[in-house]
Amino acid sequence: MKDSIKEVAHYLDWSKLGRHSVLIYLFMVVLGYLFLQLGSIPSMIIYQYLNIDPLSTIGVLYSFIFPLFFLLFFGWLVFGRPYFSIYGPSKKMLWKDFGLGVLFQWLISATFIVLIVIVMPEKVVSYIGFKENLGNEIPILMITIVGYLIQTSCEELYFRGYLMQATYRIIPFLPVVIGLQALLFGQLHIGNVKAWGDTFMAGVPYFLHASAFAYAAWRTGSLFFAWGLHFGNNSFLALFVASKGDAVTSIAPFAAEIASVNRLIVFSTIEIILLVIFLEIVYKNRYPSRSIWTMLVKKD
Repeated sequence: MKDSIKEVAHYLDWSKLGRHSVLIYLFMVVLGYLFLQLGSIPSMIIYQYLNIDPLSTIGVLYSFIFPLFFLLFFGWLVFGRPYFSIYGPSKKMLWKDFGLGVLFQWLISATFIVLIVIVMPEKVVSYIGFKENLGNEIPILMITIVGYLIQTSCEELYFRGYLMQATYRIIPFLPVVIGLQALLFGQLHIGNVKAWGDTFMAGVPYFLHASAFAYAAWRTGSLFFAWGLHFGNNSFLALFVASKGDAVTSIAPFAAEIASVNRLIVFSTIEIILLVIFLEIVYKNRYPSRSIWTMLVKKD
């Protein structure tokens, strides 16, 4: 295994190392799903003693703590390879990739907001100013931000980690690897926005976001840039532009109406195109053979 570790250049390369039978991967995909769904039970028990509402923003976000450690621990135990193999080629924490992902997502989100303000006559975005008790809100906000780090890292480990590695091991064709996890991600998030209803279309924006995160993981070789995108998307609401009527803790000086699902699909599609261009330019010297063209035509 030690010699094999030295040869790993991309986190998906781990899919063929350690215990990597198809049955083991299918078992871990199901087990990981159960962790996501049931792993919050220990948190719910602790919340009772701390008087924390499990349905509050903080309650929901911190319920991902135990699933996060379960995914890392059982990945190491069952696959018989390093814990970090789920998210990267080595132990090195690629914080620069994470930061670039956050910055890209914040800039894209801010640009879309500005365009909405310019081209739409109705008051979709309004300035509400900073809260008078801003100083009292900051500690809660920081706890919320840490919660977003936990929640997004947990979802990345399962969808872009477990699920993408499993699919890559069984059907190593990138459109399938990206599409399968995106379908499940979209399906599980249907109903998150009540205004969109529980229809198939309500899951399409999440499918597109998951596809973007997955392509970023594929192109950069680890989950750090994808994690940055995911965290940047969620934290933008808490820091800059909040959704009107959203219960999420926020100090954002602006508030926006919840976009229609069709509008968000258009925005998400444009964002994917811009993301691909950005990654091809910034990461052109990293895995040059893994470009968008390779993804579309090559079967590994």
